[in-house]
Amino acid sequence: MELLEAAEEGEVTRIQRLVKRGADVNVGDPERQGNSALHQAVLKGHADVVQLLLNAGSQINIKNQDGDTPLHCAASSNMQGILKLLVNYSGCSVNAKNYHGDTALHCAARCGHTDVARYLICLPGIQVNMKNNLGYTALHISAAACRCDLVNMFLEDDGCQLDSRNKHGNTPLHEAAMNGCVDVVRQLVNANCDVKAENKDGNTPLHSAAWGGHCEVARLLVTGGTNINARNSNGDTPLHVAAQMGHSEVAHTLIHAGCHLNILNYDNMTARDICQDHKDDNHKEIVAEIDSITRIKNDTATRSLADIVLIEIKGVLSDESLWKLSKCIGPEWDAMMVYLGFHQMDIVRVRLEFFCDMNLQIYSLLKEWRNRTPPAQEKLGILAEALREVGRKDLAENLLIGIVSVPPGEETQI
Repeated sequence: MELLEAAEEGEVTRIQRLVKRGADVNVGDPERQGNSALHQAVLKGHADVVQLLLNAGSQINIKNQDGDTPLHCAASSNMQGILKLLVNYSGCSVNAKNYHGDTALHCAARCGHTDVARYLICLPGIQVNMKNNLGYTALHISAAACRCDLVNMFLEDDGCQLDSRNKHGNTPLHEAAMNGCVDVVRQLVNANCDVKAENKDGNTPLHSAAWGGHCEVARLLVTGGTNINARNSNGDTPLHVAAQMGHSEVAHTLIHAGCHLNILNYDNMTARDICQDHKDDNHKEIVAEIDSITRIKNDTATRSLADIVLIEIKGVLSDESLWKLSKCIGPEWDAMMVYLGFHQMDIVRVRLEFFCDMNLQIYSLLKEWRNRTPPAQEKLGILAEALREVGRKDLAENLLIGIVSVPPGEETQI
């Protein structure tokens, strides 16, 4: 294999002599993964040898034992100059696949070679959405590897399919969420990728984040509008998954973002039931948190108007009035906020901002509503109507006659 040795060493004169003697420029060496002299010259970065071999009849798309063409080798080895030389040579197939189904673009993405990937993306005829044998596009690979620079390039390409599915049904967002790629998840969410996409097992990206224990990713997905109570093919919600894996921080995020605590999976188990089968501290922490939130909801729901502090409600609805009102509203508060014109994402936002204090969550949105409602509108009447809509006629009636009840001893400063 004298020709391959000469190509590796970049010995132009020696190669010329061997070619003149009739050496086969396309022969592969089994000891070099079936590489031809052209493969070896590309891998070693010898541009002059590459040009010489092409002129001598080397096949531009010749494959080694892995199905890699010289273009694959250039992309994997970050040989941008040689890659340009190959692309500009007649007959070069920029979308050629190796035996794993990878194109040169897949290789550049996998190796993190941003400049090579950028050059390939801009080529006429390049197919950025081609899938390998596992259904991965180059974007899938970049997202799974937490490569923000590469992901950003694909986002800038109008032809890139952001929600493409691999063989498991995963989108790039699933891959990023599973691997805890916070910044990539943020990029994809901001690019309006489908945060509710389900893979073949019914898992959303939030399930993937819960499985991996990635708390910040879970927050991004929740604030991005995903279905926090989505159920997979086992009937598991993201909270079930977090419970199974013992990821207490993710469970904390989901619980305080308002997920339902009592959903049964197809084994008739709640997330709390799952935790009961484990004795480690993380699972105990999840149980304690679920129990704490359940008590808070029950206590709030059973508050009576019997022991009350009377306060006068002004037409402007003072901060003090809103704070005391927030003490009286129970689990129905989120439905009331929707009636007042808030989106679900607004509700999730305050839940995450004021993790452990439902009163502050309610108070914050009540203030927002008051401040954005035009002065000419009858705010008191609107608020009373919202309370009626969610089944709190008791509060609505007292509100209109100038009374709001709050349990004694809870005159907390705001």
